[in-house]
Amino acid sequence: AYPGFMARQLLGAKSYKHDDARMQTDKRQAEREQLIDNLQSLHENLAVSIHADILAAMQSDGKGDALDAVLCILQATLAWMRNTQTFDLPTDADPLEGWIVNVPWRDVKRTPDVMTAANAALLRQRIYAAVPAHTLQRLKALAAGVDVSTESSK
Repeated sequence: AYPGFMARQLLGAKSYKHDDARMQTDKRQAEREQLIDNLQSLHENLAVSIHADILAAMQSDGKGDALDAVLCILQATLAWMRNTQTFDLPTDADPLEGWIVNVPWRDVKRTPDVMTAANAALLRQRIYAAVPAHTLQRLKALAAGVDVSTESSK
């Protein structure tokens, strides 16, 4: 996943984080809050419900690590929702090098049906084999619209 790509889709080229505490300004705080608002109204049949503890961390973390983690989860979820197709991967993606999901190839969004059914099945099999079972369960739940947030006390 590449959180910066999704952040630019939701916020434009605005800066929402910085590693240097001196550069973590009120403006960047406002941009993070706007990004979170945009994220919560995400489309593609995906209802984003963020646990209060995670939401607070996303808002207050000037380095953007918490927000970037959620953006990565959403990218994986959006790709998972296309798991019966090609996970939104281009047909010529190198299976050893991988691919950043949801990122178009040379500014062209690929249609999922360009990959043969046999190759798509092989790709799904390789992805399933590489992803831990508990992660697969969470992705399935997210794609089904189930709230998978956990209580902070657990």
